[in-house]
Amino acid sequence: MELIWKSSKGNQKLSKMCTTHLQNAINYISENHKPTDIINTVRAGVWVKSMSITIADRHLKQIKDRMSELRLQNKALKKEWDELELMKQNITELKLKL
Repeated sequence: MELIWKSSKGNQKLSKMCTTHLQNAINYISENHKPTDIINTVRAGVWVKSMSITIADRHLKQIKDRMSELRLQNKALKKEWDELELMKQNITELKLKL
C-alpha cells in the first residue's frame, strides 16, 4: 500500500519524501497523536510504521552501496598488496644471489 502524504505543497508519495521530512513527520505524529488516531484516512500507527520502514530501507541501501564501494577498494588493495609482495620476494631473491 503506497501512502500519500497530503501537505501544503500537494500530495506526495512516501517514497518521494525527503528522509528529514519523514523523520519530522514521525516525530510530529508520535508526539501529537495516539496510534489509533486517523490521519488522512489512515491510522497514525500505520503512518509511523510505513515512514519508519521507508527510512530503514534508505539506510539499508546506503549501507549496501558503501559495502560495494569498500569491496571494490578491497579488491584494488589486495591486488596492490600481491604485487608488492611479489616485488619483495623478487628483491629478496636477488639480494641473496649477490
